[in-house]
Amino acid sequence: MSDQERLLATIASIAAASQVTMEVADTAVDAFSKGMNFLSGAFMGDYERMTQGASGFLAATGKVAGKLLSVGDIVGNRLTDEQKEHLVQRIMKAVLRLDIPDIATLLPLLAIDSTVRNAVFKELKDFLRAMNLVK
Repeated sequence: MSDQERLLATIASIAAASQVTMEVADTAVDAFSKGMNFLSGAFMGDYERMTQGASGFLAATGKVAGKLLSVGDIVGNRLTDEQKEHLVQRIMKAVLRLDIPDIATLLPLLAIDSTVRNAVFKELKDFLRAMNLVK
């Protein structure tokens, strides 16, 4: 597991444990994105991507707009790889202001330092709103 994947898994876990939820915005973009993941996986022979795309598409078309979803679920299951990469970049830029230079330093601090955790979750929420994934 890469540092980026460990960071996102840690954030999703903390969000789930803290029961952090946000209201989901329009699902049309999510459905389109997941549908494209399915097609991409089908053309490239990537079974995992195809399966994730299909399940994401079905979930997105299940009319979840306006419902509260766990931020952990959004981070873990509803972001594309590109969105996850962009999110990690934004988080690292935000924690750099706290003199945290890399993910290896950030991971243990997330569990013990509320200032760091607040900065990460503020950036996460700002990112989700900027991407129109939540209201």
